[in-house]
Amino acid sequence: MKEYKYGMRLRGFSPGCQPKEGFLRREDDNMGDYYDIVVYNRPLTEKELSSYELDDLNLRTFRVTYEIVLDIKAADQYEAINIANDMIANGDFAEEPKEVEEL
Repeated sequence: MKEYKYGMRLRGFSPGCQPKEGFLRREDDNMGDYYDIVVYNRPLTEKELSSYELDDLNLRTFRVTYEIVLDIKAADQYEAINIANDMIANGDFAEEPKEVEEL
């Protein structure tokens, strides 16, 4: 079963502080960015994300910096680097940036 994770940025897990439908479990945030991580068996709607002030952790924005700066939505930093390198290989830039190896 696919799982969807969301960060609780303004408060921790508590009754009424996150949607009930499809809830699977609460996890600790080992990175310290969120009070808690909540896991669902379905994607939450934009309205739910806004109403409960949750961050979608399934796609995050990574800033890839070299001769130009890109904001890339990806599942993780390695996917962001791969996307940036594919863009370079495909000639998607007016200027020729160097290949990205790490953030």
